[in-house]
Amino acid sequence: MLKARKGLRAYFGRAALGSDRGGGPGREWFKDRMKTRPTGRRWHQYRLRTLLAVIFVASVGMSWFAMRMEAARREAHAAEAIAALGGGLFYDYQKGSSTCKPQGGPTAPGWLRRCLGEHFFADVVGVAISGDGVRNADLAHLRGLPDLEFAMLRCPNIDDSALEHLAGCAKLEYLEIRDTPITRSAIERMGPALPDRIRIDWNGRVIRQSDRNR
Repeated sequence: MLKARKGLRAYFGRAALGSDRGGGPGREWFKDRMKTRPTGRRWHQYRLRTLLAVIFVASVGMSWFAMRMEAARREAHAAEAIAALGGGLFYDYQKGSSTCKPQGGPTAPGWLRRCLGEHFFADVVGVAISGDGVRNADLAHLRGLPDLEFAMLRCPNIDDSALEHLAGCAKLEYLEIRDTPITRSAIERMGPALPDRIRIDWNGRVIRQSDRNR
């Protein structure tokens, strides 16, 4: 205790503390001084709240980034598989007023697309698949295109089972099926699994959602 008081005298001065045995104004001055000195607790609390807020915002951003990267990876894999079948791909930046047209280009800088991939910034919204080499299982890659809005299928070697792969395309608005053995009854059975707003062109005959249950 004596050593502590000696240390306090060296910091505050002997006159401020008074004698070791007595009270005096020195002790009152010391008490007031200790009350008015900032403890730093409020500042530390403020910094802790700020740190927690920054960590929360960063974690949300990183979670979104990871999810977007995974979605872009799946879409890129599906797009590559469809392109290997000879299919055509249409991206969201190519959309015209009513149809997708080969106009425009990606808005992101080239160096950023090379770092994160083309599909991080652009989504496939349309496909055109045709050819004798396409089978039912090949259309499973359509499930990897969650933003698909229209699909054109002209594949003579696919049948009714191929429609099952379109069940997960929640944004599909237009489906063209020609030169295939797919039957209208199969399309009607798929009705509940397809979006309500979809329009289907089946061998030149337009089938709307309201017509599928007739």
